[in-house]
Amino acid sequence: ESFKLWLNGTRKNSLPIIGFVGQFVPQKNLDMVVDAWLNLDAKARLLLIGDGPDRAAIEAKLSKTVSQDLWHITGWRENYLNFVKHIDLFVMPSHYEGLPLALIEVVGNGVPAIISSFNGAKEIGLRAPWVHILAENSSCSLANLISEKLIVLEQMKLQGRQGRDEF
Repeated sequence: ESFKLWLNGTRKNSLPIIGFVGQFVPQKNLDMVVDAWLNLDAKARLLLIGDGPDRAAIEAKLSKTVSQDLWHITGWRENYLNFVKHIDLFVMPSHYEGLPLALIEVVGNGVPAIISSFNGAKEIGLRAPWVHILAENSSCSLANLISEKLIVLEQMKLQGRQGRDEF
């Protein structure tokens, strides 16, 4: 499978994986994820789990800008939690959410996360110190927060492992 080839590529052990799970629709603000990640100057790989009408534009933007060994789109997967275990830092900068099931499952598995301040986000952030709420919904702010959290990633992972059972 192409994901396993990507995951086990030459950069496997050297770069953390920034990840997203969800539909590729404007509500999810995936363009902001891509723009923020591109501003990281290859300090991390990008894993996008999902599909939707915005996929072709996102793939085109990534293909034109950076080597494909740094990013991967799985398409929609019913077993997406099998992919989530490879994510080092989950991002969800949605404009709004109903019930953010992917976020609840990701955070419940102890994966560090950065989320926007959509309805319900504050409650999740208060219960899970390994989740950080984005103060400003912009790609620059997201890139800066990702860079900050990559520095303390191991500490965030430890918080997630210790707190997931109580979440």
